[in-house]
Amino acid sequence: MDSPPDGSASLSLFAAGATEPAVMAAVPGFATQSGLTINFTFDSVGSLRDQILTGHSGADVAIVTPAVISVLQASSLVHAGSRVDLAQVGAGLAVRSADPAPDISDSDKFKAVLLAADEIYYADPLLATAGMAFAKICSTLGIADTCAAAPNGKGHTAAGGAEAMAAMARSTATNVVGATQISEIKSTAGVKLVGEYPASPINLQVRTIYTAMIVEGTTKVDSAQLLLQFLAGEAFMTQLAMYGFEPVPDP
Repeated sequence: MDSPPDGSASLSLFAAGATEPAVMAAVPGFATQSGLTINFTFDSVGSLRDQILTGHSGADVAIVTPAVISVLQASSLVHAGSRVDLAQVGAGLAVRSADPAPDISDSDKFKAVLLAADEIYYADPLLATAGMAFAKICSTLGIADTCAAAPNGKGHTAAGGAEAMAAMARSTATNVVGATQISEIKSTAGVKLVGEYPASPINLQVRTIYTAMIVEGTTKVDSAQLLLQFLAGEAFMTQLAMYGFEPVPDP
């Protein structure tokens, strides 16, 4: 591949933690071929949003959620015409690798599993999409107090889903479960996916779309556009699929 069209040697990519395993499997190869150095920042979408909103985050390209894109657009921080929906991912329940998988085939059984757990691990609802969705599910099931963060409830939160799953893997409690996006479960050592949130009799299933964009104000628009094209291409889509991502349905 030719050298970057705008002569830039590096790009800063801000990406949601749920996309980290796919990004790190695919983007370094693109960097080698393009001659670019890619600097990665992975965090919850809430934290990435807040960093970009400062106006001096240094981000050139970001992978966040449509809700965050809307907030950034309101502050004129999305480069015109650069938004690209990449893929969506579901969320599910996890246990430690050596633990038996509980039955979560319907929402009543899922609720019973949460009530029986000694500890429940999930991402901070104030920062992470997965944590916000799980908190809403607990409220829907009428067990918000059970899921609340310790010491008031059984919850143990972390900045992101991957961090929450890693903490669950280290737990010494007898009966522990975790809830986050499937990509974060599949990419964390010491845990395994039990299954997606059930769809009946109460539909608890969650799908989160991840969207790439160029951050307004970057001086490296041409190189950022090259990265955006790669992220929307087949090679990256293949990596996303390996971690549980699915195509975004047509509107």
